[in-house]
Amino acid sequence: MAQFVIRSALAPAAALMLAMVTVPVAAEVVSSDEYGFSIRIERSTNAAPDAAFALLANPARWWADTHTWSGDADAMSIQPQAAGACWCELLPNFGSVEHGHVIRWDPEHGRIQFRAELGPLQNLPVNGKLEWIVTAAPDGSTRVAMRYEVAGRGMADPDALSQAVDRVLTEQVERFVRVANGGSASDS
Repeated sequence: MAQFVIRSALAPAAALMLAMVTVPVAAEVVSSDEYGFSIRIERSTNAAPDAAFALLANPARWWADTHTWSGDADAMSIQPQAAGACWCELLPNFGSVEHGHVIRWDPEHGRIQFRAELGPLQNLPVNGKLEWIVTAAPDGSTRVAMRYEVAGRGMADPDALSQAVDRVLTEQVERFVRVANGGSASDS
């Protein structure tokens, strides 16, 4: 954790201001080896838990166009919104691709789980599990946690792969939070 040293007459006021700033929890590659990797990302939003859950169910509103097969996040949907559903993307000329397969749809507990080998992982002999959890926090905010577990073979450089996946997923979570907070997914 970073530590700040403030040396001036304003130190007490500056320290108080720093304490009031909400710093997002960093994304983390929890583990990575030749058999897979594990990523955790947590953020907070001012959206109510049910509103945040509803937004998760609509990736076209917050997922980045640059991380789709078609180049257009509007082509993504989760249909139906239930276990067994497809998080799919329509491609030109009547094509499609599955990003994930819903294995748990639980609005009561704010949880969606997918079997998902995202992006280039679809070309590897791996299995992925992506989980989103939305919960009310004691301070009145909503905690959004994303967990991604990948296991299998064929990862020539699992550390580099896990870092790349972490960057992409962190971008999506941050876009999600911006939209949940009433902004644009592309705001910086």
